[in-house]
Amino acid sequence: MEIKRRTDYAIRMLLTMANHDNREPLSISQVSRSDQVPYQFARSIQHDLAQAGILTTTRGAHGGSQLAKPSEKVTLLDIVWAMQGPLVFSPCEVDPGWCERFEYCSVHNIWKKLDDDIREQLEAITLEDLVKSQADAVPFDPKTAKKKNA
Repeated sequence: MEIKRRTDYAIRMLLTMANHDNREPLSISQVSRSDQVPYQFARSIQHDLAQAGILTTTRGAHGGSQLAKPSEKVTLLDIVWAMQGPLVFSPCEVDPGWCERFEYCSVHNIWKKLDDDIREQLEAITLEDLVKSQADAVPFDPKTAKKKNA
């Protein structure tokens, strides 16, 4: 399991959009240049983020992209899933038929717990948390992030 470059680029692009006044869309070429993401790659990422409901896009001379919802409503989990699907340690978590030992595997519950913990951590961190951390010029510390429903 790894975070793909595509996901990292998506987070960079979304941070740029979250830091931008959301009244006007940003062109993907502006975002691509400011975040040093190859233009074609940025277009593909933009498309996937729009499909996931994270971005809205507007065509035309004054078109571009902007956040579809407030940055405090977009989690890292949303972004990761939009870019690369669910993160799992073992294929058996997604497809129990993948392994004939699934029903009596002694480590399956360990992999499931790790998957659940990672999902919980990613869901607890919002784009707004990252924007604030960036503004404070301090590395993000997940231990100090507010927990949802807390």
